[in-house]
Amino acid sequence: MVSGKIIERNAEGDKFWIAEENLASLTGNEPAAGLVYNRLLPMFSQHYKQAIKMAKETTDEKMPEEKHIEQSHGHEHGHQHGHGHGHHHGGHGDNHAEAYPLMELLSKTTYKKHLIPDFLPLLGLREKLENGGMEVLDVGCGTGFHICEFAREFPKCSFTGIDISENAIKRANEVAKEMNLNNVKFEVISGEKMPDEWTKKYNWVFSWNSIHDHKHPKVAINEISRVVAADGRYTMLEINKPGNPNDYGTSPMSTFWAVAGIFTVLTVRRAPEVFKWTNAAAIEMLKESGFSNVQTVKTPFFDFNVLFVCTK
Repeated sequence: MVSGKIIERNAEGDKFWIAEENLASLTGNEPAAGLVYNRLLPMFSQHYKQAIKMAKETTDEKMPEEKHIEQSHGHEHGHQHGHGHGHHHGGHGDNHAEAYPLMELLSKTTYKKHLIPDFLPLLGLREKLENGGMEVLDVGCGTGFHICEFAREFPKCSFTGIDISENAIKRANEVAKEMNLNNVKFEVISGEKMPDEWTKKYNWVFSWNSIHDHKHPKVAINEISRVVAADGRYTMLEINKPGNPNDYGTSPMSTFWAVAGIFTVLTVRRAPEVFKWTNAAAIEMLKESGFSNVQTVKTPFFDFNVLFVCTK
């Protein structure tokens, strides 16, 4: 807690105290993110033996075909692994429903403070959202934290969240009800296969730490390009991975999630594409899908993320 700047100590190390502004980190409904990250360790470690088994079974970078399960963070990835990352992505596997309360909490502690005042201005959409009438889609919405915050801020617009997990969508509906929102709805739909009638429907599509965790990220991006209106916008917040696939970024959290992926991506989702994800690969997929203008925007308040703002 000293390293995490929650409590302070004197030079001798025999006296400790906490500043009044940090009390909420320990006693509030949204504790310090570092405390939540530590609570993820038991969840990841339960897959230790399975991770070893998978490593022994895997040859030539090919994964076994049986029992494919897709899952998102949300960052919570619901997305929720989020890197919930999470934040938290294509959808959390329902066999990990017990992780949702924790991933939802992690997303709030990591993103809520900056979501509207700092992140929203980077999108260039506030005026249009305030005017109303926009159709907005969250791909890999997890338990719905992010989209519900936007729906509350812009009551004149219509919001839809999709995730592959029934458990995540059930919780997302609860969140919307708790916030008394009537302009947001949720559906159990994969980001890799959205309804045909959604072609060019949405003025704004966004994803939150979710695309890199899809089993087939390129397929998901192609689908997103299809459902974005001709004059619409896609904003993709993702893990910041500059350089080659072996570069896990510059922040401690980037390293944390890289290691966590061994226990979740391989053993649960069996989707090794996440380990090939880089900023350059993301830009290439976005442009190949039809987004001619892709801007990379830094998010210093989310130190292990990068934002891609995309238009056609």
